[in-house]
Amino acid sequence: MLADEKPKTRGKGRINKAVKEAVERAFSKVNDNDEYLIWLSKEHPPAFVSLIARCIPAAVAVSVTHSFDLGEAMQIAANNAQRLNAPDTPNTIEHNPISDNMTDETSKPLITNET
Repeated sequence: MLADEKPKTRGKGRINKAVKEAVERAFSKVNDNDEYLIWLSKEHPPAFVSLIARCIPAAVAVSVTHSFDLGEAMQIAANNAQRLNAPDTPNTIEHNPISDNMTDETSKPLITNET
């Protein structure tokens, strides 16, 4: 490696697998019957809570299963399309708004000379 080259790292705050395994081995030796963690929780609560926070995301497991019948969905879509394209289906919605302040003149359609 040249003097001006930086070593390749995995990111700030990341440790490699060998260091992680060494820490786990040392921890298992000092934490006989969870005594170290019990001591840590009483004497250094912020450090203990920090360890708990790091463990929570690793402990969450989510499993989602979906079931979808494509044939049924296609049949429903075809039925809807057929119903919408039926000759007896009106293309407009007829309505007559009714209000206390409306007269018969306001409910008539607007007719213009433009085509």
